[in-house]
Amino acid sequence: MSSELFRPGTALPPLDKGALTSSHIVRWCAAPENWDKIHYDRSYAQNVAGLPDTVINGALKQQFLSQLATQAFGERSWLWRLTCRFRGPDLVGQRLRGEGWIRTVDYQANVTALHLDLHLFNVDIGSATTEGSAVVLLPVSDADNPHEVPSRYIEPAASQTTDVAPRGLDENVPASIRRHIGTEIEHIDSFNTVEAGRLRLFADAVMGLPAYHHDTHAARSSVHGGLVAPPLFPLHAMSWPADTHELDTEPTALGREAVCEVGRAFAKRFGLPPQGLLNGGTNVCIYALARPGDTVKASSRLAGVRCKTGRHGERILVFDTENRYQTTAGQLLVHEHQTILHRLI
Repeated sequence: MSSELFRPGTALPPLDKGALTSSHIVRWCAAPENWDKIHYDRSYAQNVAGLPDTVINGALKQQFLSQLATQAFGERSWLWRLTCRFRGPDLVGQRLRGEGWIRTVDYQANVTALHLDLHLFNVDIGSATTEGSAVVLLPVSDADNPHEVPSRYIEPAASQTTDVAPRGLDENVPASIRRHIGTEIEHIDSFNTVEAGRLRLFADAVMGLPAYHHDTHAARSSVHGGLVAPPLFPLHAMSWPADTHELDTEPTALGREAVCEVGRAFAKRFGLPPQGLLNGGTNVCIYALARPGDTVKASSRLAGVRCKTGRHGERILVFDTENRYQTTAGQLLVHEHQTILHRLI
């Protein structure tokens, strides 16, 4: 997309992912090593989790929005901010198409910021089920280093990510959970470094990512000078030593027992039913891209918990966390505000 087309209202090239079959879903589950059975086990999804069918992973849809936001702007673009809100489930087998528009353009001395509106459109049901927004940064000159762009962008105060203050206490939330609000609840240092093979698997699962995320030879001639992970990869970059967390063989087990991530494992931590977990959405800010050889560590602070009533009268706990992902050498990679819904079924 040429610079003269950076006008409010300009449509982005669509991102057609087609029908996402169970094979696509299992391939994605392997990439972040997340074996949540609601995504590939129909009997579990319907009879245990109370869902209409197996559902497409929210984290995969988040990757699609990231790809949609950047695919038109070339390797010098930088995804600075991405928000994602899930308005309804997409079932395995349904067709998704990413669509987006330039909302505003912010010209600064050292960088151009494109503010985008995005959504994923479910072709089979005829509606947008995932909504989002993004800020993509472009250097003003091809001579500029794209890796310096984030530090040179002056973000409007209204859109800046700040630390989340603890919310007012909701007396409908169990006291055993309320007392953790405002505290760090998890910290993980990855057992493995970022590996080229894992990046290739990740790229295969997302489909259509630029070569500098998975092809070592092509990456050397890119502006990055070598392999770099996709912007949101750090959210899934941690790992445990082998045999640390065994999968539960009980029929009602969720399948997430061995997942290495922060800010999401509330069932185990707070003694909640494991079947009620849903991804509510996220707001991420990307400071740097991970590279092979980096070791990622992550921490999570419980920013707030509230209780609401679902559309079918069920109680839902809404967890808000602030998650930080950085290398063990101290480089901040991603700052995330995450919302997780936990249905008490």
